[in-house]
Amino acid sequence: MNQRIRLTIQLLEEALLKLLQEKTIYDISIKELCDVAGINRSTFYKHFNSQFDLLMYMEDKFMEEIGECLKSYGQKISLNKRLIKILDLIKDNFSFTKLLLNNNIDPEFATKLFKKPDIVDVINNDNIFTYTDPKMKQYAVIFKMEGCFSVLKSWINNNCDISSKQLSEYLLTFTGYEAK
Repeated sequence: MNQRIRLTIQLLEEALLKLLQEKTIYDISIKELCDVAGINRSTFYKHFNSQFDLLMYMEDKFMEEIGECLKSYGQKISLNKRLIKILDLIKDNFSFTKLLLNNNIDPEFATKLFKKPDIVDVINNDNIFTYTDPKMKQYAVIFKMEGCFSVLKSWINNNCDISSKQLSEYLLTFTGYEAK
């Protein structure tokens, strides 16, 4: 991607974030998005079909960043440290994640986030697998996922009031792990 295209997409991303702080994605027009970004509509349509496509592009890029961050560390570092890296990335993208977590602009965001392998490792730890009843296992996973999501959302809404390290330790403790 050349520099001009990267700049155009960056302007569109910033414009969408700004507008999402004021209104829902359903109330944002392409004209308004282009006006805020300072580009014309034909330029927008060279890259995206709708404001929803732009949002999905931003989400996919964010999830890819999380994946790349985790892949770069792999199993070389502890689960606690990998979780800290994810939380740091979420904190580094504070405005975007706060919108995603609070505005229901993508109700599937939590599911996408909690399908990341290291997060799945936290939620699906061994103490769930001691349940012999399949329904109990299923509900235990849901309980942990929703609990972790609520804690993450609260952390973001409280402006990341504790460090990523401390939150990681809390999440690991809540889910039955020892933070190392």
